[in-house]
Amino acid sequence: METIKQKILQKILYHQKLKQITNLVLNNKLIHQNKIYQFFQNKTIKKTIVTYKKKPYSLRIENTNFCNGQCLMCPYPSMKRKKGIMSRQLFKKIINEAHKLEIGYINLHNFGEPLIDPDFIWKVKYAKSFNLKISTNTNGILLTPKLSSQIIKSKLDDLYISVDAATVKTYRKIRIGLDFKRLDKNIKHLVKLKKQLKSSTPNIIVDFLKFDLNQHEVKKFINKWQNQVDHVCISQIHDWSSKKQININQNFDNYVNFSQTPCRLPFTEMLINWDGVVSLCCQDIENSLVLGDINKDSIQKVWTNKKYKKIRQLHCQLKTNQIPICKNCKLRTFWWSF
Repeated sequence: METIKQKILQKILYHQKLKQITNLVLNNKLIHQNKIYQFFQNKTIKKTIVTYKKKPYSLRIENTNFCNGQCLMCPYPSMKRKKGIMSRQLFKKIINEAHKLEIGYINLHNFGEPLIDPDFIWKVKYAKSFNLKISTNTNGILLTPKLSSQIIKSKLDDLYISVDAATVKTYRKIRIGLDFKRLDKNIKHLVKLKKQLKSSTPNIIVDFLKFDLNQHEVKKFINKWQNQVDHVCISQIHDWSSKKQININQNFDNYVNFSQTPCRLPFTEMLINWDGVVSLCCQDIENSLVLGDINKDSIQKVWTNKKYKKIRQLHCQLKTNQIPICKNCKLRTFWWSF
Protein backbone atom coordinates (compact mmCIF):
# COMPACT_ATOMS: atom_id res chain seq x y z
CA MET A 1 0.00 0.00 0.00
CA GLU A 2 1.31 3.45 -0.93
CA THR A 3 2.21 5.81 1.91
CA ILE A 4 1.05 9.44 1.99
CA LYS A 5 4.63 10.48 1.16
CA GLN A 6 4.71 8.20 -1.91
CA LYS A 7 1.37 9.57 -3.12
CA ILE A 8 2.65 13.14 -2.83
CA LEU A 9 5.81 12.22 -4.73
CA GLN A 10 3.73 10.54 -7.45
CA LYS A 11 1.63 13.70 -7.74
CA ILE A 12 4.76 15.82 -8.17
CA LEU A 13 6.33 13.41 -10.67
CA TYR A 14 3.35 13.47 -13.03
CA HIS A 15 2.31 17.11 -12.66
CA GLN A 16 4.41 19.35 -14.90
CA LYS A 17 4.00 22.63 -12.96
CA LEU A 18 4.55 20.99 -9.57
CA LYS A 19 7.59 19.18 -10.96
CA GLN A 20 9.04 22.43 -12.33
CA ILE A 21 8.57 24.19 -8.99
CA THR A 22 10.08 21.26 -7.08
CA ASN A 23 13.10 21.16 -9.42
CA LEU A 24 13.63 24.90 -9.06
CA VAL A 25 13.59 24.59 -5.29
CA LEU A 26 15.77 21.48 -5.03
CA ASN A 27 18.26 22.82 -7.57
CA ASN A 28 18.63 26.15 -5.80
CA LYS A 29 22.10 26.47 -4.28
CA LEU A 30 20.72 28.58 -1.43
CA ILE A 31 18.49 25.66 -0.45
CA HIS A 32 21.39 23.21 -0.49
CA GLN A 33 23.46 25.53 1.67
CA ASN A 34 20.66 25.99 4.19
CA LYS A 35 21.43 24.24 7.50
CA ILE A 36 17.82 23.16 8.09
CA TYR A 37 17.62 21.59 4.63
CA GLN A 38 20.97 19.87 5.15
CA PHE A 39 19.85 18.52 8.54
CA PHE A 40 16.72 16.84 7.14
CA GLN A 41 18.50 15.67 4.01
CA ASN A 42 21.32 14.06 6.04
CA LYS A 43 18.75 12.45 8.32
CA THR A 44 16.98 10.93 5.29
CA ILE A 45 20.28 9.75 3.80
CA LYS A 46 21.43 8.06 7.01
CA LYS A 47 18.09 6.34 7.52
CA THR A 48 18.01 5.05 3.91
CA ILE A 49 21.59 3.76 4.07
CA VAL A 50 20.82 1.78 7.24
CA THR A 51 17.51 0.44 5.86
CA TYR A 52 19.11 -0.97 2.70
CA LYS A 53 22.43 -2.06 4.18
CA LYS A 54 21.84 -5.78 3.57
CA LYS A 55 19.63 -5.71 0.49
CA PRO A 56 18.74 -3.23 -2.25
CA TYR A 57 15.41 -1.42 -2.37
CA SER A 58 15.02 -2.33 -6.04
CA LEU A 59 16.56 -4.27 -8.90
CA ARG A 60 17.10 -2.92 -12.39
CA ILE A 61 17.22 -6.01 -14.62
CA GLU A 62 18.44 -5.65 -18.18
CA ASN A 63 16.49 -8.40 -19.93
CA THR A 64 18.18 -7.41 -23.19
CA ASN A 65 20.47 -4.74 -24.58
CA PHE A 66 19.34 -5.19 -28.17
CA CYS A 67 17.43 -2.20 -29.52
CA ASN A 68 15.41 -1.35 -32.64
CA GLY A 69 16.20 2.37 -32.52
CA GLN A 70 19.16 4.71 -32.91
CA CYS A 71 17.87 7.54 -30.74
CA LEU A 72 19.70 10.85 -30.78
CA MET A 73 20.29 11.27 -27.04
CA CYS A 74 21.04 7.61 -26.28
CA PRO A 75 24.56 6.12 -26.17
CA TYR A 76 23.27 2.77 -27.49
CA PRO A 77 24.59 3.25 -31.08
CA SER A 78 28.16 3.50 -29.76
CA MET A 79 27.87 0.68 -27.20
CA LYS A 80 30.73 -1.80 -27.59
CA ARG A 81 29.86 -4.46 -25.02
CA LYS A 82 28.39 -7.78 -26.13
CA LYS A 83 24.65 -7.86 -26.79
CA GLY A 84 22.28 -10.59 -25.70
CA ILE A 85 19.08 -11.63 -23.93
CA MET A 86 18.87 -12.81 -20.33
CA SER A 87 18.11 -16.53 -20.02
CA ARG A 88 15.04 -17.81 -18.18
CA GLN A 89 17.30 -19.72 -15.81
CA LEU A 90 19.18 -16.60 -14.70
CA PHE A 91 16.00 -14.55 -14.45
CA LYS A 92 14.38 -17.21 -12.25
CA LYS A 93 17.42 -17.19 -9.94
CA ILE A 94 17.22 -13.41 -9.60
CA ILE A 95 13.47 -13.34 -8.94
CA ASN A 96 13.62 -16.24 -6.48
CA GLU A 97 16.29 -14.41 -4.48
CA ALA A 98 14.44 -11.10 -4.73
CA HIS A 99 11.35 -12.77 -3.28
CA LYS A 100 13.30 -14.29 -0.37
CA LEU A 101 14.96 -10.95 0.38
CA GLU A 102 11.59 -9.18 0.11
CA ILE A 103 12.81 -6.81 -2.59
CA GLY A 104 9.51 -5.46 -3.76
CA TYR A 105 10.34 -3.51 -6.91
CA ILE A 106 11.74 -4.66 -10.27
CA ASN A 107 12.54 -2.40 -13.23
CA LEU A 108 12.78 -4.72 -16.24
CA HIS A 109 14.82 -2.42 -18.44
CA ASN A 110 18.24 -0.86 -18.83
CA PHE A 111 19.89 -0.44 -22.25
CA GLY A 112 17.94 -1.82 -25.17
CA GLU A 113 14.28 -2.32 -26.04
CA PRO A 114 12.78 -4.80 -23.53
CA LEU A 115 9.99 -5.94 -25.86
CA ILE A 116 12.55 -7.44 -28.26
CA ASP A 117 12.99 -10.21 -25.67
CA PRO A 118 10.78 -13.16 -26.79
CA ASP A 119 10.50 -14.15 -23.11
CA PHE A 120 9.35 -10.71 -21.95
CA ILE A 121 5.80 -11.79 -21.04
CA TRP A 122 7.05 -14.98 -19.39
CA LYS A 123 9.45 -12.93 -17.26
CA VAL A 124 6.78 -10.48 -16.18
CA LYS A 125 4.41 -13.30 -15.25
CA TYR A 126 7.13 -15.09 -13.30
CA ALA A 127 7.91 -11.97 -11.26
CA LYS A 128 4.19 -11.31 -10.68
CA SER A 129 3.72 -14.88 -9.44
CA PHE A 130 5.69 -13.71 -6.39
CA ASN A 131 3.61 -10.54 -6.18
CA LEU A 132 6.60 -8.33 -7.03
CA LYS A 133 5.91 -4.88 -8.42
CA ILE A 134 7.38 -4.64 -11.93
CA SER A 135 7.76 -1.86 -14.47
CA THR A 136 9.41 -1.42 -17.84
CA ASN A 137 10.26 1.33 -20.31
CA THR A 138 9.66 0.85 -24.04
CA ASN A 139 9.76 2.93 -27.21
CA GLY A 140 6.37 1.38 -28.00
CA ILE A 141 7.05 0.40 -31.61
CA LEU A 142 6.62 -3.33 -30.90
CA LEU A 143 3.32 -2.91 -29.05
CA THR A 144 1.26 -4.99 -31.46
CA PRO A 145 -2.39 -5.74 -30.58
CA LYS A 146 -1.39 -9.27 -29.54
CA LEU A 147 1.51 -8.15 -27.34
CA SER A 148 -0.57 -5.32 -25.84
CA SER A 149 -3.20 -7.85 -24.81
CA GLN A 150 -0.53 -10.11 -23.29
CA ILE A 151 1.00 -7.21 -21.36
CA ILE A 152 -2.34 -6.21 -19.88
CA LYS A 153 -3.10 -9.80 -18.87
CA SER A 154 0.40 -10.25 -17.41
CA LYS A 155 -0.46 -7.69 -14.69
CA LEU A 156 2.64 -5.57 -15.41
CA ASP A 157 2.35 -2.65 -12.99
CA ASP A 158 3.86 0.31 -14.87
CA LEU A 159 4.51 0.74 -18.58
CA TYR A 160 6.58 3.80 -19.47
CA ILE A 161 6.46 4.66 -23.17
CA SER A 162 9.17 7.01 -24.41
CA VAL A 163 7.72 9.34 -27.04
CA ASP A 164 9.68 12.62 -26.72
CA ALA A 165 7.73 14.51 -29.38
CA ALA A 166 4.28 15.75 -30.33
CA THR A 167 4.81 15.85 -34.10
CA VAL A 168 6.24 13.56 -36.79
CA LYS A 169 8.86 16.16 -37.75
CA THR A 170 10.38 16.41 -34.27
CA TYR A 171 10.07 12.68 -33.59
CA ARG A 172 12.10 11.83 -36.71
CA LYS A 173 14.93 14.07 -35.51
CA ILE A 174 15.09 12.37 -32.10
CA ARG A 175 13.83 8.78 -32.37
CA ILE A 176 15.84 7.87 -35.45
CA GLY A 177 14.65 4.78 -37.31
CA LEU A 178 11.30 4.59 -35.51
CA ASP A 179 7.77 5.30 -36.80
CA PHE A 180 5.76 8.07 -35.06
CA LYS A 181 2.41 7.18 -36.65
CA ARG A 182 2.81 3.53 -35.74
CA LEU A 183 3.68 4.46 -32.16
CA ASP A 184 0.68 6.78 -31.90
CA LYS A 185 -1.60 4.01 -33.15
CA ASN A 186 -0.04 1.47 -30.76
CA ILE A 187 -0.54 3.64 -27.67
CA LYS A 188 -4.15 4.46 -28.52
CA HIS A 189 -4.93 0.78 -29.13
CA LEU A 190 -3.30 -0.18 -25.81
CA VAL A 191 -5.41 2.40 -23.96
CA LYS A 192 -8.58 1.19 -25.68
CA LEU A 193 -7.80 -2.47 -25.00
CA LYS A 194 -7.09 -1.79 -21.32
CA LYS A 195 -10.55 -0.23 -20.99
CA GLN A 196 -12.20 -3.08 -22.87
CA LEU A 197 -10.56 -5.64 -20.57
CA LYS A 198 -11.50 -3.52 -17.55
CA SER A 199 -7.98 -3.79 -16.21
CA SER A 200 -6.39 -1.48 -13.66
CA THR A 201 -2.92 -2.35 -14.96
CA PRO A 202 -0.56 -1.42 -16.39
CA ASN A 203 -0.35 2.24 -15.49
CA ILE A 204 0.32 3.72 -18.93
CA ILE A 205 2.82 6.57 -18.68
CA VAL A 206 3.95 8.49 -21.77
CA ASP A 207 7.35 10.08 -21.27
CA PHE A 208 8.81 13.22 -22.84
CA LEU A 209 12.55 13.76 -22.39
CA LYS A 210 12.86 17.52 -22.66
CA PHE A 211 15.83 19.22 -24.37
CA ASP A 212 16.54 21.84 -27.06
CA LEU A 213 15.06 19.95 -30.05
CA ASN A 214 11.65 19.29 -28.52
CA GLN A 215 11.06 21.71 -25.65
CA HIS A 216 8.72 23.82 -27.82
CA GLU A 217 6.32 20.84 -27.97
CA VAL A 218 5.92 20.17 -24.23
CA LYS A 219 2.54 21.89 -23.93
CA LYS A 220 1.22 20.26 -27.09
CA PHE A 221 2.40 16.85 -25.85
CA ILE A 222 0.67 17.27 -22.47
CA ASN A 223 -2.57 18.46 -24.08
CA LYS A 224 -2.56 15.51 -26.46
CA TRP A 225 -2.07 12.73 -23.92
CA GLN A 226 -3.22 13.93 -20.48
CA ASN A 227 -6.81 12.76 -20.95
CA GLN A 228 -5.90 9.51 -22.71
CA VAL A 229 -3.22 7.79 -20.61
CA ASP A 230 -2.79 7.37 -16.85
CA HIS A 231 0.14 9.78 -16.55
CA VAL A 232 2.21 12.18 -18.61
CA CYS A 233 5.82 12.50 -17.47
CA ILE A 234 8.13 15.34 -18.56
CA SER A 235 11.70 14.25 -17.81
CA GLN A 236 15.00 16.13 -17.61
CA ILE A 237 17.83 15.07 -19.89
CA HIS A 238 21.22 14.18 -18.40
CA ASP A 239 24.69 13.84 -19.87
CA TRP A 240 25.65 10.18 -19.32
CA SER A 241 28.44 10.98 -16.86
CA SER A 242 29.85 13.69 -19.13
CA LYS A 243 30.07 11.19 -22.01
CA LYS A 244 27.56 13.06 -24.13
CA GLN A 245 27.03 11.09 -27.34
CA ILE A 246 25.71 13.89 -29.51
CA ASN A 247 25.67 17.65 -29.80
CA ILE A 248 22.64 18.49 -27.68
CA ASN A 249 22.42 22.17 -26.83
CA GLN A 250 22.02 21.67 -23.11
CA ASN A 251 23.89 23.51 -20.38
CA PHE A 252 24.61 20.89 -17.73
CA ASP A 253 26.77 23.35 -15.78
CA ASN A 254 23.64 24.86 -14.23
CA TYR A 255 22.76 21.60 -12.49
CA VAL A 256 23.38 21.24 -8.77
CA ASN A 257 26.79 19.79 -7.97
CA PHE A 258 25.79 16.42 -6.52
CA SER A 259 29.33 15.72 -5.41
CA GLN A 260 28.13 17.57 -2.27
CA THR A 261 25.99 14.57 -1.35
CA PRO A 262 26.41 10.81 -1.91
CA CYS A 263 24.51 9.41 -4.88
CA ARG A 264 21.44 7.39 -3.92
CA LEU A 265 21.89 4.59 -6.49
CA PRO A 266 24.82 2.63 -4.94
CA PHE A 267 22.81 2.46 -1.71
CA THR A 268 19.37 1.54 -3.06
CA GLU A 269 19.42 -0.03 -6.55
CA MET A 270 21.30 -3.00 -7.97
CA LEU A 271 21.74 -3.15 -11.73
CA ILE A 272 21.96 -6.66 -13.18
CA ASN A 273 22.83 -6.81 -16.86
CA TRP A 274 21.52 -9.42 -19.29
CA ASP A 275 24.55 -11.68 -18.72
CA GLY A 276 24.33 -11.52 -14.91
CA VAL A 277 27.13 -8.98 -14.48
CA VAL A 278 26.38 -6.36 -11.83
CA SER A 279 27.60 -2.88 -12.78
CA LEU A 280 27.44 0.31 -10.76
CA CYS A 281 24.39 2.01 -12.25
CA CYS A 282 22.42 2.91 -15.37
CA GLN A 283 25.08 5.49 -16.27
CA ASP A 284 27.69 2.78 -16.80
CA ILE A 285 27.14 2.14 -20.51
CA GLU A 286 29.98 -0.33 -21.04
CA ASN A 287 29.98 -2.00 -17.60
CA SER A 288 33.29 -0.33 -16.85
CA LEU A 289 32.87 -0.83 -13.10
CA VAL A 290 31.85 -4.44 -12.40
CA LEU A 291 30.78 -5.16 -8.81
CA GLY A 292 29.84 -8.82 -9.10
CA ASP A 293 28.24 -11.64 -11.07
CA ILE A 294 24.85 -13.09 -10.15
CA ASN A 295 25.70 -16.29 -12.02
CA LYS A 296 28.32 -16.99 -9.36
CA ASP A 297 27.03 -15.26 -6.22
CA SER A 298 23.75 -14.32 -4.59
CA ILE A 299 22.23 -10.85 -4.73
CA GLN A 300 22.91 -10.37 -1.03
CA LYS A 301 26.52 -11.51 -1.28
CA VAL A 302 27.24 -9.09 -4.13
CA TRP A 303 25.34 -6.23 -2.43
CA THR A 304 27.45 -6.58 0.73
CA ASN A 305 30.82 -7.31 -0.90
CA LYS A 306 34.03 -5.26 -0.55
CA LYS A 307 33.70 -3.56 -3.94
CA TYR A 308 30.24 -2.18 -3.16
CA LYS A 309 31.35 -1.13 0.34
CA LYS A 310 34.32 0.76 -1.11
CA ILE A 311 32.11 2.64 -3.60
CA ARG A 312 29.66 3.58 -0.85
CA GLN A 313 32.49 4.65 1.44
CA LEU A 314 33.87 7.00 -1.23
CA HIS A 315 30.38 8.46 -1.79
CA CYS A 316 29.84 9.02 1.93
CA GLN A 317 33.25 10.70 2.15
CA LEU A 318 32.32 12.83 -0.92
CA LYS A 319 35.32 11.46 -2.79
CA THR A 320 33.46 10.56 -5.98
CA ASN A 321 36.28 12.09 -8.01
CA GLN A 322 38.12 8.83 -7.26
CA ILE A 323 35.47 6.85 -9.18
CA PRO A 324 35.83 7.50 -12.95
CA ILE A 325 32.16 6.80 -13.77
CA CYS A 326 31.00 9.08 -10.92
CA LYS A 327 33.60 11.82 -11.25
CA ASN A 328 31.62 14.21 -13.44
CA CYS A 329 28.16 12.65 -13.26
CA LYS A 330 25.25 15.07 -13.07
CA LEU A 331 22.41 12.58 -12.93
CA ARG A 332 19.91 13.77 -10.32
CA THR A 333 19.42 11.21 -7.59
CA PHE A 334 17.38 12.92 -4.89
CA TRP A 335 16.94 11.06 -1.63
CA TRP A 336 13.49 12.39 -0.77
CA SER A 337 11.58 9.39 -2.18
CA PHE A 338 12.72 7.28 0.78
